[in-house]
Amino acid sequence: MRKLSVYKCPFCDFKPTTLRLLKKHIEKYHFDDECPVCHKKSRNMKSHYYHYMVTYKDPQHTLLFYLYTQRRLNEDEKKEVRRLLETVKLSLTSEYLLRRKEVSLSRDFSCVYCCIQEVTLYTFSYVPV
Repeated sequence: MRKLSVYKCPFCDFKPTTLRLLKKHIEKYHFDDECPVCHKKSRNMKSHYYHYMVTYKDPQHTLLFYLYTQRRLNEDEKKEVRRLLETVKLSLTSEYLLRRKEVSLSRDFSCVYCCIQEVTLYTFSYVPV
């Protein structure tokens, strides 16, 4: 019997059954040195997300912090991630999506989840916040 997916990747259509699988997927396919929300570049994006989470209480950065952190999350944090995944829409700009598409096409392999998304020079779909 197949498990129902509780989580969904905020960047693509991947739907893992556990938070651990979602975090591994994001680390492998979506990790970048630029914040997809505010476009700031940093060598340590986890610090950037943490700073915005604590200082500004920004839900988008809070979600990204939880998804990019390597430490195990407690049950309350897992519930918070589920809530944020359901309520927070990451506003990804067309430039960010195009750059991610270019990066994935330049590899020897392509992500079976991300490449499903149609990203062209002419049409972009994103949800502004």
